[in-house]
Amino acid sequence: MNKPALTIAEQLTLLKERKLSYDVGDRNALGRLLLSKGYYRLSGYWRYFQVSPHNGDNTFNPGITLGMINDVYEFDEILRSILLEGLTAFEVTFRTRLAYFFSTVSDPYDYLSLDLYRDEVEVREGKKVELRVELVADIKKELSRSREDFIRSHLSAQKPIPLWVAVEVLSMGTVSKMYRLLLNDDVRYPVSKSFGYPDPEFTETISRSFSTLRNKCAHSARIWNHSCVNPPRVLKDLKTDKDKTIYSRTPWSFIVMLASAVDGINGTTSYSADLFGHIDKYPEFRLGLTHPHRR
Repeated sequence: MNKPALTIAEQLTLLKERKLSYDVGDRNALGRLLLSKGYYRLSGYWRYFQVSPHNGDNTFNPGITLGMINDVYEFDEILRSILLEGLTAFEVTFRTRLAYFFSTVSDPYDYLSLDLYRDEVEVREGKKVELRVELVADIKKELSRSREDFIRSHLSAQKPIPLWVAVEVLSMGTVSKMYRLLLNDDVRYPVSKSFGYPDPEFTETISRSFSTLRNKCAHSARIWNHSCVNPPRVLKDLKTDKDKTIYSRTPWSFIVMLASAVDGINGTTSYSADLFGHIDKYPEFRLGLTHPHRR
C-alpha cells in the first residue's frame, strides 16, 4: 500500500506520537524546518536518535529534542561545505597534473586516440561495453556540450583542443576514467607520486572515491552517519587511531584522505585544521563519522 502524503501539521503530530520532545514554542520552528528541509531528508538524521527504525520501531530515545536534530543537520551542512572546498582543490590539481604529465610525454592533442587506453570490457545489463570507446565518446560529448568561450572558439574554428584546455570542462568522473585507462605509465606514475601515493592503482581508488564524494556534496546528500560507496584506501601512516575499523568504508576514511591530500597540495595544514576543527566542536557527532550504523 502506498504511503499518503502528510501535511506539516500531520507530520508534527506523527513526530509527537513517536516521542520527539518539543514544546509549543518549538512547534513553529519544527514546522518551518519540515517545510524547508523535508520530512524524508530530516529522517535520515533523526533515525540515529530513534530506538530501532530498521526493525520498525521509530520511537525517539528519551530526551531527544528538536535542537539536537537541528544541530546535527547544521553540523553536516557545514561539513559538506568544507569537504567540497577540499574536493575542488583536489580536482583542479588532479586535472592540472594529469594534463601536464600527459602533455610533456605525449602529443597533447592525442587524448582522443583509442590506442592510448586499455582495451577493457565491462558487462552491464548483459551487454558488453568497451570502456575506452565509451570514454572517448564521453570526452567528445562533454566538449561539444560546453558553453565555455575557450572551448566554443576551438570548435567553431575546427581547431583541435589541447588536453590542458579540455580538462577544464571535463567531469571529474571522465578525468578519473582517463587516468585509470591510460596505458602510459610514464604519465600515471608521475601523477601518483606527485600526491605521495604509492602507485597508480592506489591513485585510481582515490580519484574515483573523491569523485563519488564530490557528487554527494554537490547534491547536498548526507555525509554524517551514512554508508559509503567507493570508499578510498587510507595510507598506513594516516591510520593513527588504535581502532583501525574507522578507516574502512566510513565517512572518516574520506575525511582523513582528503585532509592529507589538500594539505599536501597547499603546503600547509590550514585545511585539515579547519576540517578537524569543525568536527572537534561537536564530539557528540564524531561516532556518526567513524562508526556509521544502520538503524
